[in-house]
Amino acid sequence: MGSFGKIHPAKFDQVKSVLEKMCPVTVEANFAGVRWSKLLINAAFSGMSAVLGGTFGDAAGPRDSRQCVQCLIKECIDVAQASGVRIEPVQGKDIMRLLNYRSGIKRSISFAMIPLAIQKHAALKASMLQDLEKGKRTEVDSINGAVCAAGKSVGVLTPFNNTVVRLIHEMEQGKRSSGRSNLKEFPQN
Repeated sequence: MGSFGKIHPAKFDQVKSVLEKMCPVTVEANFAGVRWSKLLINAAFSGMSAVLGGTFGDAAGPRDSRQCVQCLIKECIDVAQASGVRIEPVQGKDIMRLLNYRSGIKRSISFAMIPLAIQKHAALKASMLQDLEKGKRTEVDSINGAVCAAGKSVGVLTPFNNTVVRLIHEMEQGKRSSGRSNLKEFPQN
């Protein structure tokens, strides 16, 4: 994922000086980690919102779709870690502490945390879904597809992100519609 790689510090300074003409700017020390945090949220919630044809809350609430969201999150975390990226907190919440797991108990806690973590944004409808509704191409390749590509480059399987990409492409082509029936297309976990 070239766009998530290292950027020369002088470039940051140049961009920062231009942006500061409009507003205060803070340069993040772990820029890749911040980008992965945003990618994780978009892959999990935007992807599932579009697949289901609903809001972020519709993806995070019901058990069956929440299981898919949890797997999408875990794939993002695993790919980031294998890529040497430390995922940064979002809005003061440590994603790794809340949602990453290695044991069954921690997995159960992570599962319970998902609707709470997205509660503030539960009513949002993904731009990916809005694009589908308007008959436009989506950014699925730049979101879930980016996770798949990065996973492939570091040897981490991404079956849930692969499924989102496939389903969204089928929707873009008019071969499928958004809806809860799409959940049957995901691997059993």
